[in-house]
Amino acid sequence: MARHPVSNRLRRRIPPLCVWGALISSLLAVPAFGAQEVAEVLISTKLEATTALGLLISQDGVQQVTNTEITTSEDGGLIVAVPYDEDKVLPGTLVTAMVFGKSGAFALGAMRELPAKGAGPIPAEMPLCPEEAVGPELSRALTSIQKLVEIRQKLVETNRSRVASLLNEELLNKLKKLERGFGLKYEQELNPHMDPFLLINRLTRVLNALKTYSFFKPNEEED
Repeated sequence: MARHPVSNRLRRRIPPLCVWGALISSLLAVPAFGAQEVAEVLISTKLEATTALGLLISQDGVQQVTNTEITTSEDGGLIVAVPYDEDKVLPGTLVTAMVFGKSGAFALGAMRELPAKGAGPIPAEMPLCPEEAVGPELSRALTSIQKLVEIRQKLVETNRSRVASLLNEELLNKLKKLERGFGLKYEQELNPHMDPFLLINRLTRVLNALKTYSFFKPNEEED
């Protein structure tokens, strides 16, 4: 018997698994840090932030925290909730956060020390102490943050270029046909320059739809 015609058409549209892996791995962030407590970091900015990165700074270096949440403060600024595991942070660890916009612009929040173990969540608040000269340890921490920002910006640019090269016109057309075929409708047309989180969501939904279809499709016999 001939192969199922719908399956044949669908098979020609399905990108290789290696392409799926490369696309999604290029978009995924660094693994999240374990969490038991939450520190809120206030960022005085009007930037329309799409993502946030928490930073835990200690004598061992800078720890990135990606599973953050962004909310708006009463004065129109941003508050970033940075989760952390109080059993894994050293005494004197500082916390801050960065937010990033779609264009690549970013803003850095106030830096504060994490409380002693068992003190509970740290609400966001403006610093109450007057400005003073930055000490050598804090200066080194700020230098580490600046280097981290530069590395992250280069990584973002590299991954954007990689995604754009993988999502060529032919593959984009196949993915758009798959979205229409599975009834996945969106206001924004699929493109390599859209927000990374939206792009991951769109690609993942198509991939899950393909897996579901493959599981339930009729048995096929060879010619």
